[in-house]
Amino acid sequence: MTDFYAEMQSYDSPNWQKFKIDLILEDMPEDEAKSLRAALDDTDIAHITVARVLSSHGHIVSAGAVRNWRHGQSR
Repeated sequence: MTDFYAEMQSYDSPNWQKFKIDLILEDMPEDEAKSLRAALDDTDIAHITVARVLSSHGHIVSAGAVRNWRHGQSR
C-alpha cells in the first residue's frame, strides 16, 4: 500500500507561492496599489471585472486568480 502522506512529507517544501494579485500589487506604484486594494475589497465589483481592468492595463490575470486572492484574504 502506498503511503501518500509520508511521500508528500518527504519532499522539500519551497516557499509558499504568492497569489498573482500580491505580485501585481508589489509591482504597482503605491497609489495604484491602494486603488486596486479598494476594488478588491469591494465585493460589489465582480472578479471578472477586476481581471478585465487589470488585463487591459497589462497585468494579465484571470477571474479565478482574483477569486482565489479574495478567498485567501477572508481567512
